[in-house]
Amino acid sequence: MPDTITSFFESLPKRADPAMFAGMTASYLFRIAGDGESAEWRVVIDHGAITASQNGAAAADLVITMAEEDWPAFARGELTTARGLVSGKLAIEGDIPLTMKLRHFCEG
Repeated sequence: MPDTITSFFESLPKRADPAMFAGMTASYLFRIAGDGESAEWRVVIDHGAITASQNGAAAADLVITMAEEDWPAFARGELTTARGLVSGKLAIEGDIPLTMKLRHFCEG
């Protein structure tokens, strides 16, 4: 698993299995705030093709906001959407059913 926020998103198009996103068209905006590697990343899925770009100011179907300190657990798949919402570590806005695909970002 990539060890930085930047390497996670830069490697996502190669790591994620396109079959898990076949026929899907959606966009995700990840807002990660902290003192270190704070960033916004936009992930676009277009019928299985995945692209990721930093500073994704454009609108997204789903926006996920978290603290930088919670990022490693999310990236490893340990901080699930449900756990993150219950604990207050994740804030989610938009098309909630898209959260079901988030775990596939962390696999591979």
